Amino acid sequence: MKEKRSILKAPPINLVSQRLRKMISIKVDDEDVHKAVVVAYIKEYIQHPSMDIGLCRVSCYIQYGQMPKIGSNMTQSELSKVSAWVYE
Repeated sequence: MKEKRSILKAPPINLVSQRLRKMISIKVDDEDVHKAVVVAYIKEYIQHPSMDIGLCRVSCYIQYGQMPKIGSNMTQSELSKVSAWVYE
């Protein structure tokens, strides 16, 4: 697996999604609210990625670097769809 990771340009999206769902917590035990909070985070992050608000391990930043802005040219609808997809 380590050899395969060395050719990847980014961490696998399923692992990113799992980490975000785990790292972003809320005080209310409501799955829909949690999803909305995580999706809002993703939506913001893909427009303005930053190590300051990133939830990646330091080793991921070292291996893959900072994620480029990918949401700059997306409509709000597209941002919402991509963010929900990442969550799922």
